[in-house]
Amino acid sequence: MNNIYSKLKSYSESDYYPYHMPGHKRKKLTDPLNTIADIDITEIYDFDNLSDPSGILMDAQNKLANYLGVQKSYFLVNGSTVGILTAISSVVPKGGKLLLARNAHKSTYHAMCIRDIAPIYVYPDLLRKMNIYEAVTPKQIEDALAENGKDINAVIVVSPTYEGRIADIKKISDIVHSYGIPLIVDEAHGAHLDFSDGIDGYPASACKLGADIVVQSLHKTTPSPTQTAVMHVNSDLVDIDRIDKFLHVYQSSSPSYPLMAAMEASVDYMMEHGAERLRYMKERFCSLIDDVNRECIYIEAMPFVEGVQDVGKFVFSAMKAGKTGKDLADILRDKYHLEFEMSVREYVLAMFTVADEDEAYDRLRVALIELDKIFAEELKHCIDNCSDNVMTGSNEDFEMTSTWEKSEISESGNVNVINSENINTNYSEAVYPMSVAWDMKGTSIDIQDAEGYCANEFIGLYPPGTPILVPGERITKSHIDDLQKYIDCGYDVTGITNGKIKIID
Repeated sequence: MNNIYSKLKSYSESDYYPYHMPGHKRKKLTDPLNTIADIDITEIYDFDNLSDPSGILMDAQNKLANYLGVQKSYFLVNGSTVGILTAISSVVPKGGKLLLARNAHKSTYHAMCIRDIAPIYVYPDLLRKMNIYEAVTPKQIEDALAENGKDINAVIVVSPTYEGRIADIKKISDIVHSYGIPLIVDEAHGAHLDFSDGIDGYPASACKLGADIVVQSLHKTTPSPTQTAVMHVNSDLVDIDRIDKFLHVYQSSSPSYPLMAAMEASVDYMMEHGAERLRYMKERFCSLIDDVNRECIYIEAMPFVEGVQDVGKFVFSAMKAGKTGKDLADILRDKYHLEFEMSVREYVLAMFTVADEDEAYDRLRVALIELDKIFAEELKHCIDNCSDNVMTGSNEDFEMTSTWEKSEISESGNVNVINSENINTNYSEAVYPMSVAWDMKGTSIDIQDAEGYCANEFIGLYPPGTPILVPGERITKSHIDDLQKYIDCGYDVTGITNGKIKIID
C-alpha cells in the first residue's frame, strides 16, 4: 500500500543517511523518540510538501475531498485553530465585519484581532440549570443579517458546540447565502460526522449541508493524535488562492510527517469502520443516559434528543446532591480513576468517541449509580441529624429540584431553554474596538479593584476556550463575582494571574 505511513516506514528501514532535519537524525535519544523517530522526517526528495502538495500528501487530501464530495480538503498540523484563522482571514477583508455567536472559540477572536475585523454578535439561548449555551438558531442568524446584512462579510457558526449542541446548518446556510456571503462552520467537535451518512441519530456533516468552509479537529472524535485537523472548502464564494495564501501564513512550514501519516490513517479507519463504530457508540451512549436517569436520584444526565444533542457528549450533574461539577469530577477521579474532559460549577462533561469500548461505558455507569447511593445516604444522615433548615449542599446556588423534568423538554428537544432576550447574558459593552484594545498598553491590578475598567486581554475558562471578556469590554461587578467564584473553586481561568487582571490604562 502506497500511503504516507508505509512510505515513511520503508524509508526508515533503508540505509539512506539523514543529512537533514529533524535534529534527532532518526536516533532514539529520548524515550518519546522510541515511538516516532523512525518516521519523523522533513520535506525530502519524493516525500512531497504540504505547502504545495503534488505527491503522497496531495493524494491523501484528495482522497478525503473525493469521499466528502467537496472542492478541496486540507490537512492541518496546527489544529483547528489554524483552520479558523485561515478561513476568517480569507473571506473577511481587513477592517470588515463578521457575524458570530458571542461564545465562539478564542481562535475566532484572535483572527478578528489580527485582521482588525469588527464582531457582530448573536447571543445564544441558555439551557437553564446546566448553564450551557445552545447552538445558534436560524432565526437568530436571520434577524442579525436583516439588521446588519449589508455590512457583514461572512458568518461563522459553531456546531456541534463544546457541549454537543447542534445547529440547523442547512437552514442557516440558505439564509446566509441569500445575502451572497459565505458560511464558515467551526465543526471542530464534529469530524466524526463526515462518516455518519445514513446513520440514525447523527446529523450530516456541515460539508453536506451547504457550508462554504468547514473546520474539523480529527483528534477530538476520531483516532488521530492531538493537534491534527482538516479544513474543507466547497464554494464559489471562497477564493482558493486566498485560502492557500493565508494557510501559508498561519500553518507551520515544517509540518510533522508522523501527524500527517496519522491523519491519513485515521481517515482510512473511519472510511472502513466508521459506520459500525458510530452505530455502536450511539447504542451504548443512549443506554448509559437511560440507565443513569432511571437508576439515580441525585445524579442526572442531560437527555439525548436526536438532531439537537450530539452523540458522545455526556453531560451530567449532581446539583440535586448539592455537589458542584468540580466536586463530582474530583470524587470520580480519586475514587474511581475516571478523568473527564471538563468540569464546571454546574456539570461534568465526559466525551465518548469511536475508540471507546464496553469498559468506558460500564465503568462510568457503575461509578455513577454507586455514587448516587452514597449521596443518598449522606443526605439521609444529614436530614436525620440536622435541623429542618439545613443546607443540602456546598453551593448555595443549587436547588434540590430536578434538572431535566420531562415537562420542561420542548418538542424541539431544547431543555429548560431561556431565551437570550430574557436573561442576563453577563456580556459587557465594548468600549474600545477589540483589535485596538488588544494592542493598547495595560496594567495588572487586583481583580476586586477592576470594576469599571476595560479588559486588556481575553479572560475565560479553559477548557472550553470561549472568552468571558474580550479586550476592550468593560468589567462589571457581575464579571468579578463570577470570575472570583471560578478562581476560589480552583478552575483554570486564563488571563488572570495570582488574582490580578490586566486592564487598559
